[in-house]
Amino acid sequence: MLVVPPNIKVRGARLELTFSRQGDTTIISSQWSASPLKIWRPFEVGSGRILVQIVNVSPGIMAGDDYRLELKVQPGAKVVVVNQSATKLHSMPGGCEAKQTVLIQVEDDAELEYYPGLTIPFPNTDYVQRVEVSLAQRARFAMLERYAVGRVERGEVHRYRKVSSLVRVTRDRKPIYADGLELKEGVGLLDGHAYVASGVFCWGESSKPENLQTESMLLVSGQGANEVSYLRALGKNGLELKTSLDDFVNTWRSEQGLEAVVFSRFSS
Repeated sequence: MLVVPPNIKVRGARLELTFSRQGDTTIISSQWSASPLKIWRPFEVGSGRILVQIVNVSPGIMAGDDYRLELKVQPGAKVVVVNQSATKLHSMPGGCEAKQTVLIQVEDDAELEYYPGLTIPFPNTDYVQRVEVSLAQRARFAMLERYAVGRVERGEVHRYRKVSSLVRVTRDRKPIYADGLELKEGVGLLDGHAYVASGVFCWGESSKPENLQTESMLLVSGQGANEVSYLRALGKNGLELKTSLDDFVNTWRSEQGLEAVVFSRFSS
């Protein structure tokens, strides 16, 4: 239930995309959108895959916004989905929040990589996101998201009211992965780091665990149960963290026999 006071208008934004296999490539077989969400023309990125950029033509997510994204990947289709730019969570009056729901369904022999990029909360943001992923037995799925703890360059750190994100993944309706991020005003347990990232890779093959630590960044990956790999990262420099994560994803993609993607061409 989206919480808004009577004087705030609820604005729904919606994007529904269905991907299908056609010959040696993947196509968007159906799409429906409601402003401010839209997509650009897909790009081919090798191995029968397409890359789709999600675009928000508004300044960002405002008080009372209720976003809904639905991605359906039919058998044999292979897709990479990114946000073209960072998601900005604008300041919200007291007693008001914004919400985003992401529903993902991946069928047998289909593959979806979902990289929504960076989310930046402004002061007094109150934001709730829920990501529900349903995988068939032979489906493959990867997701990686990043959060800042505010507009760091302006010195606005941990000044949001709440940023909540919950990701849940099922395979054949059985839970195989869950992860939650809860950031609250004035509460910072990130050891001075200004950026946090988390990822999940339900691809079947195990990846080599990684532990990368510098003076300004910590990145750890490993193998969990149910053939699920995970990633966690903290960073003090946003660009350094993004570059390291892009390199990690492309190294992982190479291990899966996939071509590298220059993510900086498609998203910020």
